[in-house]
Amino acid sequence: MAALHTHKTITWHMIGHVQRRKARLVAADFDWVHSLDGLPLAERLGKSAAEAGKALPVLLECNVSGEASKEGLEASIWRQTQPNGRHSVAQWRHFGPTGVAGGGLMTMAPIVPA
Repeated sequence: MAALHTHKTITWHMIGHVQRRKARLVAADFDWVHSLDGLPLAERLGKSAAEAGKALPVLLECNVSGEASKEGLEASIWRQTQPNGRHSVAQWRHFGPTGVAGGGLMTMAPIVPA
């Protein structure tokens, strides 16, 4: 009997903190990662995605409120510049057929009284 669907019907999104030691599993099983919070994780996810032969779109998790209780990159990283003149975040983007592909930003607003 032939398969009912010849195309992928579900897109899996990883939402929440990803431990570096779980990067291989996440890269293999998910189609998007919504919480890339550091360069070491980006490198692991990129290597694992390349080994799986796929591009893995990611959202950079940004802690724009500066709350210590939240994960993510500090807002100041957007202003940092590397010796080659490129912004820090630019080095995270590996566009191509495999690896990590920058897909955008993810942030959580601070809790404020209503």
